[in-house]
This record gives sequence, C-alpha cells and structure tokens, in this order.
Amino acid sequence: MNRKEKIFNFIKKSIVGVWLITLYIFLLWLIVGTLSGYGFQEKISKMKDSEGNVFTVTTIIIKTDELTERQKDDSYLKEAINQKEVEYESSKKNDSQYENQINSILSEMIDLSNIVEPLIRKKIKEKDLPVPVHFELYQVQEYLIMFKDDSDMQDFLLKFEELAKNKRNIEKKRADLKIVLNLLSSTINNLKNKHAVVREQIQATQKNFIGDCISELQYMNTFKYKLFATMPLQLLTLILTITMGALGSLIYISLDFFLKWHDRPFSWFFFRPFLGMVTAIAIFILAKAGQLTISDSKITQSLSENLNPFFISFLGIISGLLSEQAIDRIRTAGQVVFRPKEKIVEPNRWAVGFKQELENQKKDASELEQFVKLPEHIIQDWIEQKRSVPFEEQKIISAWLSVPAYKLFTDIKPDHVIDDESG
Repeated sequence: MNRKEKIFNFIKKSIVGVWLITLYIFLLWLIVGTLSGYGFQEKISKMKDSEGNVFTVTTIIIKTDELTERQKDDSYLKEAINQKEVEYESSKKNDSQYENQINSILSEMIDLSNIVEPLIRKKIKEKDLPVPVHFELYQVQEYLIMFKDDSDMQDFLLKFEELAKNKRNIEKKRADLKIVLNLLSSTINNLKNKHAVVREQIQATQKNFIGDCISELQYMNTFKYKLFATMPLQLLTLILTITMGALGSLIYISLDFFLKWHDRPFSWFFFRPFLGMVTAIAIFILAKAGQLTISDSKITQSLSENLNPFFISFLGIISGLLSEQAIDRIRTAGQVVFRPKEKIVEPNRWAVGFKQELENQKKDASELEQFVKLPEHIIQDWIEQKRSVPFEEQKIISAWLSVPAYKLFTDIKPDHVIDDESG
C-alpha cells in the first residue's frame, strides 16, 4: 500500500468514525427521550383526580409551568432577602460607627468644656459680669464676641464650636440611617412573608399526587425532552421505530467498521442507517396490519391492542440490523397479498328435493325450460336424478321455486347412480 492510499484510508476512516460517533450521540438522545416520553405518558394515563377524571399531559404541563414560576419567585425572594439583610447589617455597622464618633466627640467636648468653662468664669468675673452657672453651647457665639481680643480663648471656643458642628452632622446622618434601617427591616419582613407563602405553595404542589410527575417533567425539560412528553403517542411510536431501525443499522455498521471497512464504499456507511429506518417502519406497518407472523401469539396480540415501547424497540432494532432479511420478509408478504386469485369452481349437485317440491307447488317442469334454456329431457333427467345439476342452474331452480338451494340439492350421489357406475 503506497503513501497516497494510506492517507486516503486514514481520511476515509476518520470521516466515517466521526459520522458514526455523531449518529450514536444523536440516536442515544432520541432513544432516551422517546422512551422517557412513553413512560411519562403511560404514568399520566393511570392517574386520576379525586373525582375519578383521568389527568392529561396538558394539565401536568400547566401545573409544571406554575411550579417553575413559583420556584423562580422563590429564588428571587431568597436573593432579595439576602441582599436586603446584607444592606441592613452594613447600615447597622455604620450606625455603630456613627455612635462611636458621637461618643468620641462628646468626650472631647466635655474635656474641652472642663478647660474652657473655668477660664470663662474667671474672665467674666474680672469684667464684673454675671458668672454663668453652666457653660452652654448656644453661648459660644456670644463668648466669641465677648473675648474677641483674647486669642487663646478664641482658639478654645472655635475648637468647641467645630466639635459641636461635627456632632450635629453625624447625628443628622445617624437619624437618616435610622430611617433606612426601619425601611430595610420592614422590607425584609414583607419579603419573608411573601417567601413563606411561595414556599407553602411549592410544598403543597410537590406533596400532592402529581408532584412526582411535575418533577419528572421538569427533569425532562432540562434535557430538552419536553417535546416527547407532549407528543401524540402515535407520532412518538413512529419516531421510536425509526430511531431503533437506525440503531440496528448502526450496530451492523460498527461491526463492519472494525472488521472489514476496506470493502465498503463511503456511500454504504452513510446510507445504511436510512435503510434501517425505512425497513423498521415497513416491518412495523406489516406487524400492525397482521401481515407479519410472530412466533409468540401473546406478543402479536399485545402489538395489536396496545403499543408496547420495548417490543417496538426490539422490532425496530432487528429490522435495522437485518435489513436484507427484513426486505425479503416484506417481499414475501407482498407476494401473498398480490398473488393471482384462484377461481373457485362450484361442483354439480343432485336434485334430491326437486321432484317433491314440484309436486308440492303443483308446478310443471316445462315452465322451467324458458329460464335454463335447456331441452326438456335434460330437466327430466335432473328430476329423476339421472344427471347432476350445474351450479348456475341450481341457482335458477332455487329462485324459481323460492326454496333455499340446500333443501333441493346435495353433493351425495344417489344409490342407483353408484350402482350403474360400478356395473
């Protein structure tokens, strides 16, 4: 094998390998989806409400959508509560910081007041003014004017005024923060109440008899299987049949890929799965139509009465795996249906009751001649049972006498005819 052939074979094998892996992944997804859809719909069909009504897939979907929305609300409320609680704790921390700042400023103001107040008393006493009982904050401006020429006193008073101003600003911020804390606390309580209601609704839905089905449908929706759960059963059956036919072909192709892929052209690897699909559908239709004989009569009856997904899967897989034999089976069934119909020849019979009926009805045998278009002596031979009556003439005689044919004719030869033949 030269280098070009090796490269060509490598590319061919790589392309076919990718094709087979892609088919395996897609078919496995389809198989799991269709079988899950079957199981889900079968489970729903057996469920009844308190009034005995059978549930439908639509009802479960509506309940599932409601539960999904409530679970989204639940997640949103949890996140909102956590966020507000973080804001609340952060605000409380700021409130504590404000409180510490205020206490620190008050401590400085007290220390400064203990220094300033004796000086003020002394200065006022020197000027012979009324000495204040306590040093008050609102008097700072008055003292600043009073001691405008005293730089040391000015520094003390301005420092005191700055501390007082800072204290007022922090107290204002703390008051605003208290309002925010109250609003956050109220918001958190409201969110928790709403969250409790949503949780009760979720638990009530999950605890009832359709909770398991809703959870199952949500799981199927996660893997994009919701379509199979809502699909009509007949269509789901056809998809399952086609999928299993492709799987059977894929098994056959995989064996050839590892054993004798050199002998197969590209087209065989690509089109063999489609042959399996078509063959599986054809065999399924034959089985449903009763044209395919299955060794187990119980399985045949089951296939006719209900759609067993596992037997359908088995039928599809073997149809795809053994497509050539399945085609032969289809051809055989077709030949049975379209074979030429054999012409059934009714035998001549003996008119054992003809004579007696003529006498009972008082009819003349010559009147029959115009209907059978035969000579009178032949009619007499029929009456005397010397000659058998052809099938068409049997019908004419039966209609002429208005008597059922089985009362007039028989297949058993008369004794005298048997004796003449033996003689």
